[in-house]
Amino acid sequence: MSNEVSQAFLLADSLTSADNMGVEPLVHGLGHIAHPACLFHRFRDMPYPVLLDSSMYHPSQGRYSYLTADPFLVIRSRSQTLDLWWNGKHQKTRGDPWSILKEVLRRFRIPHVTGLPPFQGGAVGYLSYDQGRLIERLPSLARDDMSLPEMYLAMYDWAMAYDAMTGQSWLFSTGFPDGSYKHAKIRIAQ
Repeated sequence: MSNEVSQAFLLADSLTSADNMGVEPLVHGLGHIAHPACLFHRFRDMPYPVLLDSSMYHPSQGRYSYLTADPFLVIRSRSQTLDLWWNGKHQKTRGDPWSILKEVLRRFRIPHVTGLPPFQGGAVGYLSYDQGRLIERLPSLARDDMSLPEMYLAMYDWAMAYDAMTGQSWLFSTGFPDGSYKHAKIRIAQ
């Protein structure tokens, strides 16, 4: 692991070790419940609520909608300045955002439960076009008048999925950040 990545995770001294990664998410079938857009108001006051709403009813395109909130890790970067929020703590550091992202995705890899919706927890956010300037030379033609982060990602340990084709819903819990079945059960009960 590069020094900048290990420095970025100093605040996260209880991060998942490689020994307890890769546990399949705990899945709880919810049957036919309201669409996530109808449930979003119950989650809007939680940290970083997300509704990924699909308006399509096609088996291979946009079939699923998702709802999640309260991530266990948030990463924001602009150039090589990174802000990380973990367990209520904030750390500002410098480093290569791509290396940090690679390490986060490695540490919190979620094996997919086959036959169910593809998003079962994990990263949600954006990588801007400007983030590419860290890996290749790109022209800078526009004036930066908004000062938005170039990368803004949150790592979610639970997600609700809704299948527009069948009307079925599921609740997934990964057990992260520690990757344990016990933590997965606690989060799914919440």
